[in-house]
Amino acid sequence: MKQNIKKLSRLLKPPGMDPRHGLKKTYRNIFFGLKKILSGELRLDYIYGKTGYHQIYPYEGRIPDRFRHEFSIAAIVRNEGRHLQEWIEFHRIGGCTKFYIYDNSSTDNTRDILKYYETKGLVEWVDWPHMNPWLHTQQLAYCHAIYKSRGKTRWLAFIDADEFLFSPEDRGLEKVLAGYTDLPALIVYWEMFGTSGHRTRPEGLLTENFTKKLDISHPGNTYHPLAKSIVQPLRVRAVSNVHCFQTEVWPIIGYDENRIPVSTVSDIHPQKTIQLNHYYTKSKQDWDERMSRTWAGSGYRIMDQDSPKLASYKSVYDDIHRYETEDTACHYMLPELRRQLKENLI
Repeated sequence: MKQNIKKLSRLLKPPGMDPRHGLKKTYRNIFFGLKKILSGELRLDYIYGKTGYHQIYPYEGRIPDRFRHEFSIAAIVRNEGRHLQEWIEFHRIGGCTKFYIYDNSSTDNTRDILKYYETKGLVEWVDWPHMNPWLHTQQLAYCHAIYKSRGKTRWLAFIDADEFLFSPEDRGLEKVLAGYTDLPALIVYWEMFGTSGHRTRPEGLLTENFTKKLDISHPGNTYHPLAKSIVQPLRVRAVSNVHCFQTEVWPIIGYDENRIPVSTVSDIHPQKTIQLNHYYTKSKQDWDERMSRTWAGSGYRIMDQDSPKLASYKSVYDDIHRYETEDTACHYMLPELRRQLKENLI
């Protein structure tokens, strides 16, 4: 009961509703917030009370006939240097020609990797520390990426550095996406990979070492993975959360590869053309370290043992390992990946 009261108090106190800001401003924000909530445009993190809606101003200027980049990726990273180069080279093979990277106060070799690829013209990166605690750092980065990429790239995928996007059909994603240009956004579901039996961190490639994922089709499975979005930046009207965006088809958040409209990121449809491998745990050693750090996208800690967020992550960990199946769909890319990593020693 006490925990529920705490959640409710956070929910009812969104940004700008502090009486110290003045009664007029406080009441105006209350009614503005209620209007947005009722219309479905504003969402609040039920645990942390962060705003979940950022409107995008309309694009000004002539819409180009051709784009400099057909397929780009935006991501926020924090101390991802161990596998960041593999992640970049993997997606270069998959057809990505531009990366918009937001560095959330990394202290490892992440910056060295970003500087290397910046000199090659592949990466545009921005220092992006945590800001106001009421605001969602990752969502703000995504807003910035929309503004930077509009008019420059046709498609922009919003994924994390532990998520690897590719086509199992051995085609570049720019070629796959060319068949969906009439749609404003594509939804791709997570394939949730666990430890694959690694208790300690193995040497070598992440994409080679971890091959066991949750079998969502197993009759006993009740866990429904979430999804990520690939959008046309020129058609985005608002950032709803880190998983989906508002376009002209809202409240539809996008379409799956079968052109079926998707209204919530927990909907599950078969996917064969585009796959998103989410290396959620890595090794057990990696997982234990992850459970004790500040989160890159949100800026809060989950170290308290009674934290609802911590309980949620532990539950997902158990779900992933309950029903496992082998998946090596991306391994056709490994020879080229090794070659490119060898050519780009940092």
